[in-house]
Amino acid sequence: MDRTMTIYMAPEQTIATYVDGYMYKGQETVEKEIGVDTAKYLIEVDGKSDEIRTGGDGYWGNCLELYHNYNGRSILDAAIINISIPEFLDFDDMKQQASYFFEGVQPVSGQEEGQGPQIKI
Repeated sequence: MDRTMTIYMAPEQTIATYVDGYMYKGQETVEKEIGVDTAKYLIEVDGKSDEIRTGGDGYWGNCLELYHNYNGRSILDAAIINISIPEFLDFDDMKQQASYFFEGVQPVSGQEEGQGPQIKI
């Protein structure tokens, strides 16, 4: 069973593109692994922080950042965080954690029309 939670952070008008596994032509990606060697990791978002106990060391997820260049500057368009859920936590525990960090977090679905050229991530 896949025990991961994916958090998509992007403007409302483009989030469906990333949820569907696509990105825009010309975007670049940077992937960062979430690894621990203390059986826990610290998350901090907008001044809110908490320790997530993993029950073991190792690789516990990744963060994919999607950028585009504008006048020589990298502009962050979206971030996608995949987090493995430890076996001793259930999905409701992780939903509560996500709600603590991200106000107004909600499930997303669907694809809106007219979002420009897209390519599969």
